[in-house]
Amino acid sequence: MDESLGSVWSQAENKQNAYDIDGVGENLRRGLTYQDRIPITPIVRPENPFEVWSVDCIGPLEPSSRRERGHKYIICAVDICTRWAEAVPVRNIKAKTTCEVLIRIFTQTGFPKIICTDQGTNFTAELTEAFKDVLGIAPRFATGGCRALELHSKRNAE
Repeated sequence: MDESLGSVWSQAENKQNAYDIDGVGENLRRGLTYQDRIPITPIVRPENPFEVWSVDCIGPLEPSSRRERGHKYIICAVDICTRWAEAVPVRNIKAKTTCEVLIRIFTQTGFPKIICTDQGTNFTAELTEAFKDVLGIAPRFATGGCRALELHSKRNAE
């Protein structure tokens, strides 16, 4: 082995030791943030298929041809257990349309116990809430993420 390479590596090791005196990297010495204080809990996958669905909307999309008849949105539903996916093209994402699509999907697979969605108006509308109540489906809404928590805590502090 070339002796000059050995000296280069020893110099690099000396520089690292000078920089990292206590043996802990700079990234491990940073201060705690609010994300570090939140306990990590595992997401439990449902045991039975078609018991928990995740539903969301995609769009607006540009129709590629006239054959698509103005379908600008897609309502997507994914079973959490089996990862079975359903995608239904729709013209709008109003609450009535959303409920019709969910009925079409659930008549094939059975009605779920839980639906996970975002807080879109089509999922939080009175019609959709009544639809879920009649069928005995429990809604779970995703939060707006870290930014929403930050804004919420600022408003509460004022």
